[in-house]
Amino acid sequence: MMGVSLLCMPWGLHQAGFAFGLVIHLLMCLLCLYTAYLVAKSPTALEDEGVTVLEFHEICKVYLRREDNMHPINGIRTHQENGRCHVHCHTENTFLSNISRRNDPPLFLGLTFDDVWQLQLTVPIYLVILIFPLLNFKSPTFFAKFNVLGTISVVYLLFINGIRLVTCGFSMNFSDTTSPNYVQNFNWNFPALTGMLTLSFFIHNCIITLLRNQRYPENNVRDLSIGYGLVAFSYIFVGLTFYVTFPLPKSCIDDNLLNNFEEHDPLSAIARVLIFFQLLTILPLVAYFIRSQISCAIFKTPWPG
Repeated sequence: MMGVSLLCMPWGLHQAGFAFGLVIHLLMCLLCLYTAYLVAKSPTALEDEGVTVLEFHEICKVYLRREDNMHPINGIRTHQENGRCHVHCHTENTFLSNISRRNDPPLFLGLTFDDVWQLQLTVPIYLVILIFPLLNFKSPTFFAKFNVLGTISVVYLLFINGIRLVTCGFSMNFSDTTSPNYVQNFNWNFPALTGMLTLSFFIHNCIITLLRNQRYPENNVRDLSIGYGLVAFSYIFVGLTFYVTFPLPKSCIDDNLLNNFEEHDPLSAIARVLIFFQLLTILPLVAYFIRSQISCAIFKTPWPG
């Protein structure tokens, strides 16, 4: 479920410092993996005590000794997923709006391409038409399989950053503070990276829904560990390779690594298209989580129909 956070890793690494940033990546991955493991194992442990668990908020209700509905927790979780959906939609709008910024001739009725392709007006409508049919599936299995296609963009980003590492080489200096390539090993802005990684690695309120329909549930812990390991590798590789090869002062690194390329750079253009497709595969899955959590809170079942 990696989204646009992958594009922010070089910027986050600069905020924390080179060495300390790598340490934070590893520690946050291990911490989130362990807590996700505890959440994933909780339904089995509670079933042994005669408690049926459908969603994460019910685990919170049991362990916090609350017999009433956990309305605050439900609201926070749903609000968080709504925020994630909003970020994905906004990013998709931005990527789509970059398709053309030229002064094209009129297409029809005197309207130019820029008239029918506006970030705040027409592009969201096109997205609704495109995405709405994907939001009406009963099982998360389709969404999980559809989401696998989003790994194409991750592989592409790994590839182009690997190419940059080979062709551009290292642009780092740890000793000369006056050098434009000077790199700090520690920076007091590290909370920016820890907060970003906390949200990037956080799937705890979705993990039970994701693992509920597994064909081989006995492999859940193994699959969860492999997933976290691959995500951590992708974050570290993209952040590290882009950071060490960036030829300008590291403070110039944008919070979206694609913005560091020229707008008409072919590699960047391909990356934008693939990232848009990746977000297109993630958004229906996040929307399913919202629908499932609201249904469980109100109807006590993920699918009330």
